[in-house]
Amino acid sequence: MNRFYKYDLPDKPFHISVGAVLFDDNHRICLHHFYKNHVPAKLHFLIDFMDECYHLMRESLEGNEPLQDAVLRGIREEFGATGVVERYLGAKIDEIQQPDGQTFEKLTIYHAVRLTGFKERVVSDVESQTKMEWCSPAEALAIYDAQCRVTQRPELDERIIIQRFIDLYL
Repeated sequence: MNRFYKYDLPDKPFHISVGAVLFDDNHRICLHHFYKNHVPAKLHFLIDFMDECYHLMRESLEGNEPLQDAVLRGIREEFGATGVVERYLGAKIDEIQQPDGQTFEKLTIYHAVRLTGFKERVVSDVESQTKMEWCSPAEALAIYDAQCRVTQRPELDERIIIQRFIDLYL
């Protein structure tokens, strides 16, 4: 069963991730703020070759890892945070185009996670090199609106997930 998560099907590659809207007691949410110079050159296509981009925490599943365990591992590795998974927020399926023109399907399953504390960020994780930005959900939507006017990458548009968070919490 571990082979299921290796994403190596030759006919139609696919990827399964979990995502989190990490939020504090004031319902501010944490976004990754990536700068191009913090991302290895081979991954620049993932931020559509922009100088900077924003996104929520997203983490690949490992082996037969339960979804909630993966979400909590992701916020720990990427943000150095601990939290409690409170709700399922839905999922997005995106078709990701690689530099060679091939595509793969990416399913991201999102959860709302209430922040309970902080620890050290995992420095070997590329996402730990981002700037963590806390903002209101309305500010996050405005950031994504501006970003989506520039990029054609559907996985960089997480407005529907932020809107679901707003609908459930505010």
